[in-house]
Amino acid sequence: ARIKLTEITELQPKNLQAFGMLAIAMMQMKDFDEVERRVLPKMESVAGTPDNYLVQITRGQLAYQKGRPFYPASRAAFERAAVLRPGLPMLLEWILRLDFLLDDKETAEKHARQILRINRNHGFANYIMGSLMLGRDKRAEAEDYLRRSVSASKSAAALNDLAELLRKSGNYAEAERQARAAIELSPDLYFAWDTLGGVLAETRRWEDAEKAYARALEIFQDDLRVHLNLAKLLKQMGNTVKAREIVSQIQARRGELPPAEQKELAILVRELTPGARQ
Repeated sequence: ARIKLTEITELQPKNLQAFGMLAIAMMQMKDFDEVERRVLPKMESVAGTPDNYLVQITRGQLAYQKGRPFYPASRAAFERAAVLRPGLPMLLEWILRLDFLLDDKETAEKHARQILRINRNHGFANYIMGSLMLGRDKRAEAEDYLRRSVSASKSAAALNDLAELLRKSGNYAEAERQARAAIELSPDLYFAWDTLGGVLAETRRWEDAEKAYARALEIFQDDLRVHLNLAKLLKQMGNTVKAREIVSQIQARRGELPPAEQKELAILVRELTPGARQ
């Protein structure tokens, strides 16, 4: 494809679309320097300006392909392309996915709402809004968004967030079904195992809950919230020695926990302190 597209650009040196396709072919071969040094300047020359839709799309794709340090530049290029050609759903979704990857919640909400005005059943935009509402404990809104998300496109992340919402609401049977569905779609999604562990703990299936938390930690060791959940479970099971050991490890890094989990940790520390009032 690259050879053929190179021939086309040589025969049609003003064919901007052909240069764009050549850039994509080169990016697929990880030839990023050549795109940056040769193809993009040629595209700008043909367009007569760097402020051209195809040029900005190519810049955005190149920056994205170069990896996380370049995500802000990728998003900026896609945002400029969206100004040049407003209302393109696929372009808005690319921007939203970069908001998500950059953990930019405020901008993600703005872009998700923009997409939902065009298509209220958009799977990813509904997931983003559901996740944000869940984080604010707006459960009714979160459930509406998350159910629309999983109806449109079953993603493991949306299924997991729906399961966590249902767990918090006390609907343990459906919470377990949704958590297991998330794990079936993505067996290495550690936080789905954590969610399942929470459901099993709430329904007093403690040994199964312990296995679920252990699996979450096998996949990803560094989330202190999972360690905290396991410590709480071990206390319930009467294994205070192991619970204290885990809590001691968490306390050394407690500043990394969100405020709500820091409060949970403080309560657990008091409960595990010999002679403390329960």
